[in-house]
Amino acid sequence: MSEIYDDLLENVLHQYQKSCIQPAVVRQGDAFSDELYARIENRLSLSEQLLLHRALSDRDAALLAVRSGQLAMAGQLFTEARRVLSSSALSQEGKLLHQSLLYQSETYLDYCQGEFALVRSKTENALSIDIVLEDQYGYDLFHLHRIQLLHNLVRTDARCQNYDHALELASQILSYLEGQREALPIGTAWGFERMARQPIELVRMMIAQITSEIAVILAAQDFDKAYALFQVATCDPLERASIQCVPIDQHSREWLYLKQSFLSRDRSTFLKQTCSFLEIGRSQLSLLWYAVVVDLLRLCDELECPAAKRLQQAIVRDTLEQEQMIPFKFRSLLLASYQPVAV
Repeated sequence: MSEIYDDLLENVLHQYQKSCIQPAVVRQGDAFSDELYARIENRLSLSEQLLLHRALSDRDAALLAVRSGQLAMAGQLFTEARRVLSSSALSQEGKLLHQSLLYQSETYLDYCQGEFALVRSKTENALSIDIVLEDQYGYDLFHLHRIQLLHNLVRTDARCQNYDHALELASQILSYLEGQREALPIGTAWGFERMARQPIELVRMMIAQITSEIAVILAAQDFDKAYALFQVATCDPLERASIQCVPIDQHSREWLYLKQSFLSRDRSTFLKQTCSFLEIGRSQLSLLWYAVVVDLLRLCDELECPAAKRLQQAIVRDTLEQEQMIPFKFRSLLLASYQPVAV
């Protein structure tokens, strides 16, 4: 019976191999930060900018230390970055800017140390500061920063294995970004008018980011759990069509359709959609690309036919050869099908 999928699997294999030719993009810079620093240059004095630059350099060094597992050093660097807040040379505006960004960065250390109560309390503090920056100082961009803070709470809930709550919040964020709801369940001062002032490209990037977070959470679940959680994340992605402010990121929409086909066990549709999706290229899709490949491997395990075996072997071979390039969250999932030959 599996043979009926041979042609589709061969097409997917061909497209997968073409997609792998493009290396995963290592993105340089941060669109939000670039936009923010451009505004700071127009508002703060040169001396304040220099103070903030030194403090933010300490903050960046602290984040690097967290990523490399040097948590004690990271704590010291965050303490050093916080010293500037007592400087009389820094205006109230400058202090609020630094404090908000510092709270967000410190929560990463707290997250890695399992201090989830601290993550939530510092996130609440940052949300309050951002409203002041947005309303009193004209930093409209901090509206998206507040949404990024909520995204961090999605990750925190997922880390605590509170997947239902994580995906419910992620779905609400998506609906807000798409213009389908006027408020979010955490914080205040949301609204259509505020969203309309955000740069369209940054909104699309945020939509892609939240969708990728949903993909990461679902990829790690068994089939039945993923099916149930998908209903929480979006009861019916086909209904995501009435958009007031900004169209959903097209790749995110395509992934939602694709995941729905996979979880509905509509194998033919899933393979056809996967072929088109992979054609976009790994460099453009990143986490969503890997999430689809994980599902492909799981389907190959179910289909006992030569084409499925060839596709499975190609994916595992590439994973072994490019392991360090693969996002950490997907390495073990992609290697789950790998069974080394005994010697």
